[in-house]
Amino acid sequence: MDVRPARTDDRAALQPIVEHWVRGRVSGRVLPNEVAAIIGSVGSPQTWHALASDESTVLGVMGLTEPNPEVLPYVTTERPAQVVHAFVDPSWLGHGVGALLAGAIERRAVATRRSELLVRSGPRYELSGWPFWSARYGDPVTIEHADRGDTAVWRKVL
Repeated sequence: MDVRPARTDDRAALQPIVEHWVRGRVSGRVLPNEVAAIIGSVGSPQTWHALASDESTVLGVMGLTEPNPEVLPYVTTERPAQVVHAFVDPSWLGHGVGALLAGAIERRAVATRRSELLVRSGPRYELSGWPFWSARYGDPVTIEHADRGDTAVWRKVL
């Protein structure tokens, strides 16, 4: 497995991976507007994405960006960044793809002089992303409770 910066020409290969994960919690249907926004951000200057591949097969993606307003209350340092768009091909779960991508994101954050990483994950990913981030960064710093479901936030000071 290799990891490299994602490019705009990776978008088509990432589409089925993102569509697998970005679905309504109740309906199970793909959320096309959200998928389009995520795919459209790959290769954009606003969000740096790492892409994992195995020869010619795309295995996953993870992004690094400025913190969204929702995570700002949990910032503890002066140069934070937020991890976004963490998606791994479901057939590759448990094979280290997520760890490879998270390592690349962490190295990029350090190289760009970021002081901490924040991850915010909604109820859609409670059974997939939450265990990954808890194993990597420990217990969430908060779990926000809402009618639409719980959202967890993790923090890692670099």
